[in-house]
Amino acid sequence: MRKWRLVVLLLIVMVLSACTTNDELSGKSFDMGAAPPLEEELTNQNSYQLLTTLEFLDGVVTASILPGEEGTYERTGDVLTVKFENGHEYLSIIFDEFQESDKEFSAYSAYISDYESGALHDDTIKKFNLLTNKIDKNMSLEFLLH
Repeated sequence: MRKWRLVVLLLIVMVLSACTTNDELSGKSFDMGAAPPLEEELTNQNSYQLLTTLEFLDGVVTASILPGEEGTYERTGDVLTVKFENGHEYLSIIFDEFQESDKEFSAYSAYISDYESGALHDDTIKKFNLLTNKIDKNMSLEFLLH
């Protein structure tokens, strides 16, 4: 009988651990800063161009440059994908080599490996251009401590 209890307890622990998510970004916010062009400025936090502040919470992301808009995020290994869609337009950004930063003023570093945006209708205002006009593919970024 004790053997069965142990087996049932192990099964419960396995099921519960499979249901929990390991979302280290949830509840955190970061200033997304573009790396400066000069190598000697890489160690100076003030040299990074602030693009937006990203706030992460349980799979939902907001960007300060896009007030009132909520997106989703997913991290798989060293790839972070952020997606926004509001019924009028969409934006998807893929951050590659998303990893802990070696800089004391930054939590993570990454680069934009790809992004895609567009309008779902020809006559819509392109609000997401507020962010896409600031980013480029292969842009190096730091997720600065907020």
